[in-house]
Amino acid sequence: MINDAVYFVKNNLKINRIFGIRFWVFYVAYVILRTSWWIGRFFGSPTFEQVLVQFQFGVAGLVGTDFEVLWNYVKHCLLLPLIFAAITVGFLRVLYAICKTIFERVFKVRLIFFSEKRLCNAVSILLFLISCALLFNRIHLWDYFLGFESGSFIEKNYVVPSVDVTDKKELHNLVLIYIESLENGYSDPRVAGKDLLLNLNKKVLGYNSYSFARYEQAYGTGWTIAALVSTQCGLPLKPLTMFDGNSQGENLKKFLPGAVCLGDVLSKFGYTNIFFHGAPIHFAGTDIFLTGHGYSQLAGKEKWLEAGYDKFNGWGLYDSDLFYEARKKIDEMEHKKKRYNLTLMTINTHPPRGFVDPNCTEDDGKNYAGIVQCTVNSAANLIEYMRLSGYLKHTLVVVLGDHLAMEGPLYDKLNLIGSRTIYNKFISPDPLYKNTDLMYEFSMYPTILSALGFSYKGEARGGLGASGFGVNVGLYRPEIMSIDELDSKLIKNSEFYKKLFLGRL
Repeated sequence: MINDAVYFVKNNLKINRIFGIRFWVFYVAYVILRTSWWIGRFFGSPTFEQVLVQFQFGVAGLVGTDFEVLWNYVKHCLLLPLIFAAITVGFLRVLYAICKTIFERVFKVRLIFFSEKRLCNAVSILLFLISCALLFNRIHLWDYFLGFESGSFIEKNYVVPSVDVTDKKELHNLVLIYIESLENGYSDPRVAGKDLLLNLNKKVLGYNSYSFARYEQAYGTGWTIAALVSTQCGLPLKPLTMFDGNSQGENLKKFLPGAVCLGDVLSKFGYTNIFFHGAPIHFAGTDIFLTGHGYSQLAGKEKWLEAGYDKFNGWGLYDSDLFYEARKKIDEMEHKKKRYNLTLMTINTHPPRGFVDPNCTEDDGKNYAGIVQCTVNSAANLIEYMRLSGYLKHTLVVVLGDHLAMEGPLYDKLNLIGSRTIYNKFISPDPLYKNTDLMYEFSMYPTILSALGFSYKGEARGGLGASGFGVNVGLYRPEIMSIDELDSKLIKNSEFYKKLFLGRL
């Protein structure tokens, strides 16, 4: 009796141990598979560089960023795989039992080399390999390894803008507004049944408005912090290689310290650089980048909590509240009569579904189209307030989409209308001469400097870009290349870029 009990326990413990190993192998495979799906749902098809940059500057910002997104990941990618793994193991055990019965009773064949363990092992390994391949494809890992080939494009074409002014009184203040995922396609009625950009595209009475019809997204610019870097430094955002031992495994303390960016130039000429964001300011190294490049006043979700706000969306402060805070800051700076650059970054339209702003009117609706229109109207209202207050007489307003929209409710319709371009608009107190309609993010940097009233000593260039305003452009423009040709040059490894990133020029 005792021997039988011992045998029974040992046999069942062995079965449970094998079952446990199989279960966790399947679980890991399903976690990877669901993570690939989840990344596509929330972030589209990010580059591996985007993933690396986030980890290089620490993932602490993720914890306090979007509880809804984090819970969604836990639910779909950590909890559901437990159920999937259990079902798969159970199904394979039943499948093996059926196959064994059929072969032994019908065909009188013993399955000597075919066991339940081997079946589970084969399926689990196959599922694991497929899951890894799908994840690597989702984050473009294969493209990343192509970047190990060295190139000299950045080194040959990077320029620190050489600017000056004849009279500092002629320089304008700057209000620079980045709207999350805003495209020109939202003005097409085929996307949402109406022009969602109507109020923002209206001509501002008494002032000059310009836009670049083909404002396209290049390599290293397709997510928020990368858009900030590319439009203010004229460079793509490329992380250091994952095999670089000098800085991996710890958060970087500086962000492109070797580059001269928009905030650096404006600070040199007496501007107070201010940055307002709804999300946590330290997410993806945003605070490190800005404080290292001339910005002295930063406000993100942490600041808005201190200010007494108690209504937040998943990422942070609603756009309507952000624009209200911007209005107060502009009033303050105008009252002090100090030259300033106020940069805003919105979040309501963040994929995949956006966030319904409780301060929007009923006409704005509760769907994604309404969310886009609500943020657009909030930006338009700020501009109108500045006009009525007389601030536009000495202020340049620039409205930019930070990048193309990622997967979301209107994504398929945006793809159907043809060439997709990023939204951009300049509202200037002075007439400007536009010399191109095609522009990549890198050229936005010298273009903004031109529109502010700076003059160039030589070519109107900055970073890898050339100004879209003025006649003194010279022969170099990144736009003379197709987007594919430019991307193929930017993706290559650059020792010069690494020196800019580490400040070792």
